[in-house]
Amino acid sequence: MVRRNATRPNALLEIRGQIELLAEQVETNADYLELITFRVRRGQVFAADVLRQREFVEQTRARKLLAESSRKILEHRLGI
Repeated sequence: MVRRNATRPNALLEIRGQIELLAEQVETNADYLELITFRVRRGQVFAADVLRQREFVEQTRARKLLAESSRKILEHRLGI
């Protein structure tokens, strides 16, 4: 995720913004997973929908972790 020219001044602000956005997305996805799980119990949706949403939550968490790692690398490059 860290680009070769990532030492430009606003790169750190950009990646922090990405991390914040991904954190919000993880929370939203987890909330939706709870809703889908409830609906499965009531027979309103299929269990496959829960599995797809779980995967989506985990993919978003992984993207957030990757962004956090990139932020740490960038901070190291900038000497922060």
